[in-house]
Amino acid sequence: MRAQLQGSLPLTLVALVALTLGGLLVRVRYQLEVVREKQHLHELLDSLSAEIGAQLYSGEEALASEPPRAVGGWHPWHLSAADYRGEEGRALPIVKTALQRALAGAAASSRAIVLGPFSTDDARNALVLARAVPRSRTQPQWVGEWQYLDDIMSPQRLAKVVTHGYWIQLYDASQATVLYQSDEGDLDAPAVAVQIAGSSLQLRAAPRSGWTVPLRVLSPSFLVLLAITLWLSYEVRRSGALHRAAARLQAAEGRHKHLSAQYGSALESLAALESRLQLITMYDTATGLANRSALVRRIEATLGSIRQSQHGTLWVMAIGFDHMHHIASSFGAEFASRALIIAAERMEFLLPSKDLLFRTGDFRLAVALSDVARPEVESLTQRLLDEVDSPIAVGSHTFLLHPRIGIAQTSSGYDYADTLLDHANAALDAVTREVTSRWSLYDSTTPTDSIDRLQLEADLERAFAENQFVLEYEPFIIAADNQVAGFEALVRWDHPTEGRLLPGRFLSIALQARMSHRLNAWVLHEAARQVSLWRRAGHRDLFVNFNLTADAFLQPELADQIGAALAEFDLPGNQLVIELTEATLVQDIRATTRTLQRLSELGVNVWLDDFGTGYSSLSHLRTLPLKGVKIDRSFIERIEIDSRDFGFVKALIDLISYLGMQSIAEGIETFAQYELLNLTSCELYQGYFFARSMPAEAAERWMRERVGHAQQAVRA
Repeated sequence: MRAQLQGSLPLTLVALVALTLGGLLVRVRYQLEVVREKQHLHELLDSLSAEIGAQLYSGEEALASEPPRAVGGWHPWHLSAADYRGEEGRALPIVKTALQRALAGAAASSRAIVLGPFSTDDARNALVLARAVPRSRTQPQWVGEWQYLDDIMSPQRLAKVVTHGYWIQLYDASQATVLYQSDEGDLDAPAVAVQIAGSSLQLRAAPRSGWTVPLRVLSPSFLVLLAITLWLSYEVRRSGALHRAAARLQAAEGRHKHLSAQYGSALESLAALESRLQLITMYDTATGLANRSALVRRIEATLGSIRQSQHGTLWVMAIGFDHMHHIASSFGAEFASRALIIAAERMEFLLPSKDLLFRTGDFRLAVALSDVARPEVESLTQRLLDEVDSPIAVGSHTFLLHPRIGIAQTSSGYDYADTLLDHANAALDAVTREVTSRWSLYDSTTPTDSIDRLQLEADLERAFAENQFVLEYEPFIIAADNQVAGFEALVRWDHPTEGRLLPGRFLSIALQARMSHRLNAWVLHEAARQVSLWRRAGHRDLFVNFNLTADAFLQPELADQIGAALAEFDLPGNQLVIELTEATLVQDIRATTRTLQRLSELGVNVWLDDFGTGYSSLSHLRTLPLKGVKIDRSFIERIEIDSRDFGFVKALIDLISYLGMQSIAEGIETFAQYELLNLTSCELYQGYFFARSMPAEAAERWMRERVGHAQQAVRA
């Protein structure tokens, strides 16, 4: 019931508003039509009164002539002992006594007076003109002229008025007597009167119908009323919220009264309100940083200064974060904004001034620097990256944001602010996740690189459809007996025009295009299929490991997907090994722990990749269910150069062994490195010293040849 009342309220308001507007329209139109009708009626009555006045004037002329004579339908008469007959021999049709009674009440005048109407012998009314002729001082002699009213008020004469739907009435104002009326009945409608010149007679006219609003007023008005009603009804249905308009209107009226009472004080606070409005439009409310509009103003002001002084340099940095969108999708935009605030605070600490940092997008920042040399800009850029790339703790979660920076530079004051921002963003998009440098300076090739990335993104969909991805395998060697323990699966893309592409060309594009999950699922399935083939070929202890990105590893359904692959190919869990980077490990430590526990239940081993280059702590190694640690190649390549580096690697391997995990040394490229590692307790080796990555068929041949060489060595 309440919902019905709320729904009917807007319709009632529509009807009331429409009726009000329609009523006002009808009233205005009616007043205009009434004025127009009165004006038209006055014109008709003026014309008619002129004709009747001319008729009366001819009667007065006939009366003034000596002797009286019949003129224009007027007939002479006078009161005498004998009946008077005029020139035409017509007797006075009026009863003499009635005429005497009428004259008894009339004052003597040298001018003709109008008397009537009088009944005549043929039941017609007559109009009488009378003039006193002195016979004695006490009793004047009356003479005059008479004519039938039906002749004076002939249909031809009245046609102009009567045909328009009006009553016509000839009225004697001096006697308050109706002399003639075109219709029967009482004239109860308001009349328009026209005085006939030179007499006390009036012509009066009124509409025959009692309804005075003409149809030509009502019909257009009702059409407009209907149009207004339909329009308002449409607006109600379009907005769907007019049933709340009444309450808001009432509240607005209350606020209006309150504001009216405080109008004087509001004028005093106008400047403060304008200042706050500027603050809102120029600053981001979530972080407190100046927004993109403020950045554009800063750039334009700096460019203007450069134009005037003819020297100076402006640097614009666009700053993005690889993992911010993942954080927002997992924990919400507000949570991601808190992480962005921490990153902004770290950057402000390194900048010369806090007002140099701006927020230009949901998860993008920008810096504007002027009159700074290039080495200083490069140094500042690297320090910003290092500062923000360290773990950020938000609540109970720890993240790595992985910032990237694109830089645009100009020494001309005639560039556009939007163009510089576009260049900085293009340089930002050109930065990939795999390269060592996390920043890029815009140059003429940057747009071309962006176009190439867009083309590769478009080609990715076809690559999945046409099965253009392949896996290459790089072996792991057991340190104790130089046997093959397993292979690392490395994805490659056989592009139809560019040839075989390494992951550095397309993994970041797949991640941005939200195709990384499909690629990870393909790698998992293909690796499981290949290890099952090797298992049936007799290599029952061989394992295959592969890398997963943070986005893929933190998917809740990852353990179910791996379990399904093991079941499909009838594999034990220990024949699949997953590699994680330290950045993935600390991205979300709780979710990581849950996933590692489920994988451990499936028997799937997890290694920590590139250990020593990230930010994971020893407590993570001690508490998380990890099975192996890969020592980064940057440590291995220095052990034959500096004995201190060898001592550090040996201590690191001993620590890994103490924690009960396998140690894997990657990047072994020389015999000297191999010999030095043999002096440690490292368990698995990997590197070009043994073999490069190869297709599955070549890997199987390589294993057979290696086994054959080993057997020959034993026999020898």
